[in-house]
Amino acid sequence: MTARRAEAFAPSEYLRDELEERCWTVADLAEAIGQPVHAVAELLDQDTAITAETARALSEAFGTTPEVWLNLQVAYRVHPKRAAHGD
Repeated sequence: MTARRAEAFAPSEYLRDELEERCWTVADLAEAIGQPVHAVAELLDQDTAITAETARALSEAFGTTPEVWLNLQVAYRVHPKRAAHGD
């Protein structure tokens, strides 16, 4: 029996959805999480991974838990399609 897995999406896709839902700009999110705009832009461009510190800040900004963001990051990093590409 072959196990089936759901597709994993980059955390940046969820971040973009949250920004759109709230009508926030990158600058708005940067201010909400206390990070420079360029750092948030790197998150949105998938240039940096979500760290525990960033997960805590995102959870406060979006009313979630840090685990939500860390789990999204882990699921994306270990997804079979990404592993096949060496990511």
